[in-house]
Amino acid sequence: MNIYIFYTLLSQFIWGLLPLFWLLLHQISPLYTLATRIIWSAALCFVLILQKNLLPELKHTLVDKAQWPYIMGACISITLNWGTFIYAITQGFILQTSLAYFMNPIVVILFGAFLFHEKLEWLQRISIILAAAGVLAAFFYMVNFHI
Repeated sequence: MNIYIFYTLLSQFIWGLLPLFWLLLHQISPLYTLATRIIWSAALCFVLILQKNLLPELKHTLVDKAQWPYIMGACISITLNWGTFIYAITQGFILQTSLAYFMNPIVVILFGAFLFHEKLEWLQRISIILAAAGVLAAFFYMVNFHI
C-alpha cells in the first residue's frame, strides 16, 4: 500500500474517533480544553517551524504589518471553529457537529464557484452532488423527517 494512502486512511480514522475523545473530556471546561489545544498546537507548530528551518520566514511575516489582519483573522476563525466544535461535542451534539463538518467543504466549494467564478469539471460537480445528497440524507435521518 502506498504510504500516502495509508496516511490518508489513518487520518480519517483518527478524525472519526476524535469526537469520542472530546466526549471523554465533558467534565472539563470547553474553554480550558480550547486553551490547552491552542497552546499545544502553537508548541507543535513552532517545533515544525524550527525543524523545517522556517524561522526567518516566520520573523519576516511577524514584522510585516500588512500580514497582521490576515493572521488575526485566521487565529480568530480557527479559535471559533475549535471552540464551537469542542463545546458542541461536550454538550452531546455529536451528530449535529459531524453534519456541520460534512457541510463545510460543500459550502466552501460553492463559494468558490459562485463568488470567485471557479470552474468545476463534470467529475467535481458529480462529487459535490453526491456529497450534498449524503449530507441531506443524514440531515433528514437525524431530524426524523420522512420524505
